[in-house]
This record gives sequence, structure tokens and C-alpha cells, in this order.
Amino acid sequence: MATIKDIAERAGVSSATVSRVLNHDETLNVQESTRKRVMEAAEELEYTMPSPRKKCKKLKIGIFRLLFSGRRAGRPVLPLHSSCGKEETG
Repeated sequence: MATIKDIAERAGVSSATVSRVLNHDETLNVQESTRKRVMEAAEELEYTMPSPRKKCKKLKIGIFRLLFSGRRAGRPVLPLHSSCGKEETG
């Protein structure tokens, strides 16, 4: 499975640029030829975007580690809010 890093190497750009192009970041200021190279590299490598569930799972694991490390260090554990698992409406 191709990664953003693989696409960046093939297109000759940074992984940050690839991420922003694939996520249609409107604030990204790149030439159309660069955007086209990134999209072509992604297609050639058969890149698929990770599912939102996978992102949420990583976020939940990160939050758990943060909370657990805070408890071990004697720090108070603060309640955190996450939108993972909730459907967006509208």
C-alpha cells in the first residue's frame, strides 16, 4: 500500500505538500503542474486515503497514552472531548 511519503518521492515534493494537495487545502499555493504531478503519482501508486475510523483509532490510542502518562507522573487527568465515532450532520 502506497504512503504519502511514496507519493512525495515520486512527485519530487515534500510529504506535507502531498498531504495538502490530497486534502484539497485551499490555502496551499503551488503551481498547477505540481498539483498535477502529485495527483498522477497518487494514481500511479494506487493510493487510497485512510478511513476516518483508522484516524479515530490512532487518536484514541494517543489520548489514552497521554492520559496514562499523566497519571503515572502524578499530574491531574483532564477530561477530553473527541468527535470520533460521531456522524457529522448538515
